[in-house]
Amino acid sequence: MTSTRVLWLVVPMTLVWIVLLAPATLLVGPAQVAGLQLFGVDGTLWRGAVDRAMLRQPQVVLDIGELQWQWLPSRLIQGQLCADVQSRARPIAGQLQSVDARACLQTNGTVLLSQASADMPAAVLWREESVRLLGHLALQLVEPVALQAGSAVARARGLWSQAGITVLGQGTRDHIDVGEVALDVAVTMNNGQVSEVQLRLSPIGNQSITLPEWLALMLEQDESGSYLFNWQS
Repeated sequence: MTSTRVLWLVVPMTLVWIVLLAPATLLVGPAQVAGLQLFGVDGTLWRGAVDRAMLRQPQVVLDIGELQWQWLPSRLIQGQLCADVQSRARPIAGQLQSVDARACLQTNGTVLLSQASADMPAAVLWREESVRLLGHLALQLVEPVALQAGSAVARARGLWSQAGITVLGQGTRDHIDVGEVALDVAVTMNNGQVSEVQLRLSPIGNQSITLPEWLALMLEQDESGSYLFNWQS
């Protein structure tokens, strides 16, 4: 076997060996640039875990909790670098937050999220001090999300259980019990920031949504009795 053939064999194997054994701590720097803080990083780039991950964005500060990932070598044949990612957060007010997703890095630099579902307190979706969302959300992506340069459009459906809204004003406090509703959400991100949110709240079964007049005037109601909400930065 010639030296050239030996190099063609040894070099790829060496690169694979390096990737398999490269420490997961190499992800800390790139994650910080994306607004993700990682604590207690363990394992390798190929298969690793962190004790706690925190996502910090202007509109969202999210405790992701324990985070684990495992790359899928079979997807390399399709020209994609994919990993299954799971997170489990510590109980927050009796509710367990979790995220399951498959993330794929494509040849054009786009990150594709698919098979994603999330379980979280509703409060994480709205950070305004005067408005607090109560209850619990279970969401699932309707279609894969392509994230490139911090921009993406995500559409999800799910259930908002024990839903409620508390509005704080100057010396006032209004609480609205919404109940249990199905919801459709569309979120647009530009340069890593949420720029638009579209939300549809739909009553389940014979249940109807009753909102105070001042709040109902801020929303659009369709023939089915669903309320539509649209917010833009």
